Amino acid sequence: MKIKILYELFKKYYIIVLISIISFLISFLIYFNFNQSKIDKSLIVLPFLNLQNNFKSNYFSDGITEDLIAKLSTIQELNVISREVSLQYEDTKKPFEEIGRKHELSNILTGEIIEKKDSIFIKCEFKNIYLDKINWKKEFFGLKNDIPQIQSKLIKQIVGSLNVKLNLSERKIINASHFKNFDSYNYYLKGNFEFNKRTFENYDISINYYNKALQLDPFNSKIYSLISNSYAEMYNLNKHEIYKDLAISASERAIKINSKYPGGYLSRANILTILGHLNEAYRFNIKASEINSLVGGNENNALIAQWRGDLSEALNWYKKIPKKDVHHEGKALVELSNIYYLLGKKEKAIDLMDFGLKNQPNSFYYNRFFVIHESFVKNKDNAKKYIYRLQRLRPNDSRVNSITGLYYLWFRDYNKSLSYFQKVKYPWFEDKIAIAFILRQKWGKKWSDTILKEVLDECKKRIEDGDEMSLTRYYISMVFSIQEDIEKAFLWLEKSVDEGFLWIDYLEIDPRFDILRNDKRFNSILQKINLKLKEENNEIDFF
Repeated sequence: MKIKILYELFKKYYIIVLISIISFLISFLIYFNFNQSKIDKSLIVLPFLNLQNNFKSNYFSDGITEDLIAKLSTIQELNVISREVSLQYEDTKKPFEEIGRKHELSNILTGEIIEKKDSIFIKCEFKNIYLDKINWKKEFFGLKNDIPQIQSKLIKQIVGSLNVKLNLSERKIINASHFKNFDSYNYYLKGNFEFNKRTFENYDISINYYNKALQLDPFNSKIYSLISNSYAEMYNLNKHEIYKDLAISASERAIKINSKYPGGYLSRANILTILGHLNEAYRFNIKASEINSLVGGNENNALIAQWRGDLSEALNWYKKIPKKDVHHEGKALVELSNIYYLLGKKEKAIDLMDFGLKNQPNSFYYNRFFVIHESFVKNKDNAKKYIYRLQRLRPNDSRVNSITGLYYLWFRDYNKSLSYFQKVKYPWFEDKIAIAFILRQKWGKKWSDTILKEVLDECKKRIEDGDEMSLTRYYISMVFSIQEDIEKAFLWLEKSVDEGFLWIDYLEIDPRFDILRNDKRFNSILQKINLKLKEENNEIDFF
């Protein structure tokens, strides 16, 4: 009887019960997915601690950290703080909460490394800073030849705890190993360690290590691309043709060995950009981005478009960059700020740079931006504060001596300006022209003519060889202005604007153009630039 009553009730209300169950399941799934989407997937990998306390092996722990950051950065769902920011916390005693607040992130990975003869031990902790919760602690142990597999396991542990789903290309990158054995990988790490010191001598040392890696692994496209980058930087510093040829040759080899590796195309684009061959560099950057949009090709093309004076195209390229760690990527953020600055959105540019400086107070690029900005608005004392900061942080850096020389040049203190330009180890056109200008002011033409002729010949040769840079024409105009050849100065200044030079602020502050300012053609050029900037503003949908 009871069973019959229950059966009758079930027949009467089963639809209501079924609807209630389905509603509950839908609500649960919505709640679950909402909470999954709320998981903050931002993280910083702090430099792994070398427990051997051996400075000579720091390259190894730094290299492991850098490789982890590079691989994690290829995962689109993650927001990984850049290597530049991470390395400023080497041996830090700052509380994790302070680091999290400063960089607006939730997760932090710390690690310790012990390297033995044939084996490696890595102990890691992955923590959610805001919840004050350790997501996991794990130890990884294996032979040195197993490092790629250990890195892969570590990355999968991170993405698993953050509920990240990897696509096929991301899985391939994480599982890939570019090296046949530990010895070649070890030489690669040593090469990177030297490259990141960014001096001519260290670039040369980096190539020696990369070549040792190639002896063990002769068909490694990654190593060839890094050799190309080292030679390109050496050429950029001293302009010896042999370094240019070696950079091109190494990049060609990288592409030939593995046409699916984006680094080969990027290294080729790098040397072409240094040479001013912008159209060709543009195409190689596109090839790199087609393989992997996270490797920097879009960012490089944004810079090329800016140099051409096509600011709307530059911003479009920035829109194509996956919205990852855009606020922490040094030079990229400066270039984006420069675009806003040119377009008259100076408050937006300064806000971006303030944000960058907050995250990387030691950054050369951010501090340099404020030296230039404060000089443009003729705030000498404020500009000097950033100069002093750079000098304190980087006392032997030629780039600091160069911007300090410019600062004193702009404010007409020629003695101090000359003293800093003379400390620049590998002077670029800007530095040489400044030295010649000051010598001319102090001691007359004969002291400057040799330097100016050298710069003029080099710039014209670059143009003959295919240089498309507006800056090259700008420097030629500056040379003729110093030599008081007014007609040629205006001719080349017009050419520089036609090729994309848009920096009115530089033209208005630099004493090397003083002789042109009373000529009505100078105002006509400023009006031409303003018209171009207005047209660019009209084309842009700001983001």
